[in-house]
Amino acid sequence: GGAGGPIPTNARTSQFYYNQNVTGAELQLGTDAQIGGTRNVFTYGLSFAYTTTTRPRDRFQITLATGARTQNVGGELFPNKNFPDTQTIQAGAYIQDEITALDGRLTLLPAVRLDYYQLNPVPDSYFWNSTGATLNVVPSSSTYVSASPKLGAIYRFSDIYSAYFQYATGFRAPPYDNANFGFTNAASFYQILPNANLKPETANSFEIGYRGNYANGSSWQLTGFYNLYNNFLETVVVGMNGPVTQFQYVNLTNVTIWGVEARGEYRFTPDWAVLGWTAFAQGTDQRTGLPVDSVSPWATQARIRYGSVEGGLNAQVIGTMVAQHNMVSSQFFFQTPAYFNLDATVGYVFGQHFKFNAGLFNITNAKYWNSADVIGLTYNNPQLDLYAAPGRYVGVNFAARW
Repeated sequence: GGAGGPIPTNARTSQFYYNQNVTGAELQLGTDAQIGGTRNVFTYGLSFAYTTTTRPRDRFQITLATGARTQNVGGELFPNKNFPDTQTIQAGAYIQDEITALDGRLTLLPAVRLDYYQLNPVPDSYFWNSTGATLNVVPSSSTYVSASPKLGAIYRFSDIYSAYFQYATGFRAPPYDNANFGFTNAASFYQILPNANLKPETANSFEIGYRGNYANGSSWQLTGFYNLYNNFLETVVVGMNGPVTQFQYVNLTNVTIWGVEARGEYRFTPDWAVLGWTAFAQGTDQRTGLPVDSVSPWATQARIRYGSVEGGLNAQVIGTMVAQHNMVSSQFFFQTPAYFNLDATVGYVFGQHFKFNAGLFNITNAKYWNSADVIGLTYNNPQLDLYAAPGRYVGVNFAARW
């Protein structure tokens, strides 16, 4: 017979879990009132969520020739946890007033939200098994309170055309895994270091746009935005441990991101439509004047879609074109090449509760990288191919909802 494949020498058994329990409640109320010649629609409410998260991982390897059993596999000691068991409390209170002039043309939307966020990590011996060289970083608890006002405005020139403006402040606490994730994968040459000193990200955002909505379901929209961030949360490469690349979430003191976007849909029959969008954004770290690596390059997408508004069968062909990611913060960083990707999907909705989807993705089997997957990697990194997007593949899922 012909030559066989490689003969295995080891057998591995793995049990990886991700368990998250959320207990919460949400209350939303509304009140309508006429005040000073305007129609006012008040929306206000409370939200609360208590979340516990744990990610235990276990694996053992048996050497087939000897029967020897070990839980030190691929440079990792098992059982372990990539981040400590974590308890988070998120609570919020908000109020919004939708103020519309009696002629219906102008609407103002003032709002404010108050957020409370508490993170409490509980490291155990399994977590310390995972962190390896980062034993000196002790996960810490944190509590944040923030008030975020917002103001929006919409002006309707006609039943079809309208313009809008929005100013919003934002607050984003460091997620449990960003702050306390500690993981070393020696086989794949990367390490993620925790950062117990992460601060919340805050933002002042401005957005302006113009849009048209037509009776047959066709629409278009032009948008421009300008965002100013303090303590922007970003993934960076902080060093090398031999051949192992070390990543960490850090705060960038002041960051601005601006961009423009256009999207539209032309429905030439009730069931058939062509639609698409194009988006360009640029980010700058104001402290260094350098680009922000996590801002995606210019991208454009076009689709041909079939789907009945009553449900049943739907299908679409999707073409996505992405420019080279040449706005990186170092001349040594890998700049993802421009690429074109083609996908096709089909779905069927059964009544109110069941949905089937299938798709053929990356039909042309293009080799490309998503810029978000290679942040901070140098152009001569020998492991670059490990970060490439999947080649041609098929995906199928079935969803039940009730």
